[in-house]
Amino acid sequence: MDKKWISFTSELCELDQIFDCGQAFRWQRIRDGAYVGIVNGEQVDIRQEGQEVQIYSRQSEAFWHHYFDLDTDYGAILESLTQKDETMAKVTAYGKGIRILRQDPWEMVLTFILSSNNNIPRIKKAIECLSETYGTPIRDDKGQVLAYGLPTPDQLAQVPQEDLRTCGLGYRDKYVHHVANRIVDGTFSISQMETRNPKEVEKSLLSLFGVGKKVADCILLFGTPHKLVFPIDTWVKKAMQYFYLPECDNIKIMEKFAYEHFGAYAGYAQQYLFYYARAHRL
Repeated sequence: MDKKWISFTSELCELDQIFDCGQAFRWQRIRDGAYVGIVNGEQVDIRQEGQEVQIYSRQSEAFWHHYFDLDTDYGAILESLTQKDETMAKVTAYGKGIRILRQDPWEMVLTFILSSNNNIPRIKKAIECLSETYGTPIRDDKGQVLAYGLPTPDQLAQVPQEDLRTCGLGYRDKYVHHVANRIVDGTFSISQMETRNPKEVEKSLLSLFGVGKKVADCILLFGTPHKLVFPIDTWVKKAMQYFYLPECDNIKIMEKFAYEHFGAYAGYAQQYLFYYARAHRL
């Protein structure tokens, strides 16, 4: 299928916010409102002019409708969260263009395992190195290599653990080696992540070597339809202490507060808090 331009319009969609809130690692900004990224084994160009988002891709309009979660009523989410308190009114106004993308579950498992005790630039660098070294080339119509797809579990399972470290994985090399082999031998199922009960998926994720509560919650939030999770990383912890629980250093207490206070929209609240805290260096 040839590439073509497709578009959609939304009042509540800002690419600059979506790609800078810690959920996606394979989009690169090339100028204001324009990005190039790797999605579903394809190099994609995307740009925004006002409320119109234009995408140059081989994927269908339905694919991108799903990817940007356009069926979800973000207006209702924002209205509900805004009414919670002044903090939510502030952080949602600042990041009202954020949407939680519906990304590939395997990509979320791999990238968030790499996110453990790491920062976004290093995560992106490791992902690109793994892709260039072990992934499948993405070529243009003339056969020239444009980029590389994310390596599959099968591709990574064939790589000796010590070789993975050359891509800057550090101690995470053993985690990646473990999860790739667990998927290949069938003891962990990527395909069931979207359909199984979220508690069962979380339990299965936590059984993976190197996956703790925060990483499991991120995978659930960004790689499945389940949004009743509240991943707490450094920025979210700072935001919770700054706005809600100044004397608290206990993650479980923060989670309990978030679920009780934000309810079904806890995952969305997490994204607004993360984006605001990171932008303002709380």
